[in-house]
Amino acid sequence: MMPRICFLLAPVALLLMGCELVGAGGGDRYTEYVQAKYALRAGGRLAVETFNGSVDISVWDKDEVEVLGKKSCESKQDLARMEMKADQAGNSLVLRVLRPERLRNCGVSMTIRAPRRTEIDQISTSNGAVRLADTQGFTQIRTSNGSVNLRRHLGGVQLRTSNGNVELDHVQGAIAVESSNGSVKGTVAKLAEGRGVKVETSNGSIDVAFADYAGQTMELITSNGSLTLHLPEKANAEVRASTSNGSVRSEFGPATARNRWEGKLGTGGALLRLETSNGEIRLQKL
Repeated sequence: MMPRICFLLAPVALLLMGCELVGAGGGDRYTEYVQAKYALRAGGRLAVETFNGSVDISVWDKDEVEVLGKKSCESKQDLARMEMKADQAGNSLVLRVLRPERLRNCGVSMTIRAPRRTEIDQISTSNGAVRLADTQGFTQIRTSNGSVNLRRHLGGVQLRTSNGNVELDHVQGAIAVESSNGSVKGTVAKLAEGRGVKVETSNGSIDVAFADYAGQTMELITSNGSLTLHLPEKANAEVRASTSNGSVRSEFGPATARNRWEGKLGTGGALLRLETSNGEIRLQKL
């Protein structure tokens, strides 16, 4: 089948939609590609809600949001029922994919470019990855069966996923991570003052570094995986580290303990709770 290309001019955006059939035999799927642009000044707010698809957000030096969407369904009729809606109020934009009742085996992925300094409020999807680069705002992220990757995100994050890895690359702000069947890895350049850190996963390792640790409480919990915490050499904290079928190794002292260690880093301070099972715990100096 030859691709069918459609054009539509809307009041707030120009949309380019290409409709085509992909796959073969019983695996045929209909896809539709949508391009849309919306005016938004730097410092505005953006939220995204979709399903069964990835969300990828980066920034650029334009006062507009560009959205490249990919809609996919097994049925041409169901594809036509899905609508990508934009709600604007002042300098805020909410991108939402409406999901009609009795819709089966459909989904929408989005690649978005937003003005620098846009506050990313919330991202909600399922069965897809979430990727943010050079973004900001205290952001809530929800997905399932997908990874989460944050690069140089400023403002903190509260995220939840399942069956996916989480990677933090020089993020700043408050950190709350909940995952399952995946690892959590990365570096936090600066934590929010007075805000604790919680990272919890299962059947995966945790390996995180806090370059500017300033006495925040921490809970790092996993199972069936190792746990590695990197802190500045002069960090001050109370440590409660426990594992089963593993050991605790620390560059801050003692060198090695079996299953459990409770002690101080430096002069003591906020509590660092480190727990795993069937894995080793390591405290390392940056």
